Amino acid sequence: SVADLTDRAFNTIKKIADENEGKTVAIFTHATVLRSFFNKIYGFGLDKMKDIKWASNTSVSEAVYENGVFKPIRYSFDDFMSDIKTDVPVNC
Repeated sequence: SVADLTDRAFNTIKKIADENEGKTVAIFTHATVLRSFFNKIYGFGLDKMKDIKWASNTSVSEAVYENGVFKPIRYSFDDFMSDIKTDVPVNC
């Protein structure tokens, strides 16, 4: 379920962050994992996940982890792609 996915993704990312405190870490994943993770760190319920746009291909999302808490910095940043961005279908 999406709830299970959210818990697994959040717990795994938190474990990676805890093991790499003070370091910069890159994690590569699919859009649903990214949406569920950001939905959770924004503090939304699962019913609000539909309101988070799909991240564009090759976009960059960023969160800072301090004192056991994630702070979202940016989501689906793709300005560096210029005119070669891919469109994400509206009805995914």
